[in-house]
Parts: sequence; C-alpha cells; structure tokens
Amino acid sequence: MEGLVRDDTMQLIFFEDRMKKMALKKALDGIKVRFGDASIMRTESITGSGQAKELHMKIGGHYR
Repeated sequence: MEGLVRDDTMQLIFFEDRMKKMALKKALDGIKVRFGDASIMRTESITGSGQAKELHMKIGGHYR
C-alpha cells in the first residue's frame, strides 16, 4: 500500500510528553518536600513585579 500518508507529515506523540511532564512534577514535588515550598518557583515570580517570595512569608495576608 502506498500513498496513504504524505511524506511531509509526522505523527504527534502525546504519551511521551505527558510522561516527561509527570516526571518533572514529581521531581519538583520532591524538592519542595525536602527544602520547603519557596525553594523552587517560576522565574517570573522572583522579578520585581512578582509576589511569590513576599506571599510565602505571610499567612492570611500577615507576616508570620
């Protein structure tokens, strides 16, 4: 059989990508358990306009 699929197409692999994301999330969870919630965060959260560091130091809007 020929001509069923064009040569310029490719199959997307969703399962492999999902497995990589799950492994990454598991690794991030392990880091947070070992070193604390603020030990790892998105880069955008630590910029001048980011609030993650400040919010981590508060409970219910008040400093600990």
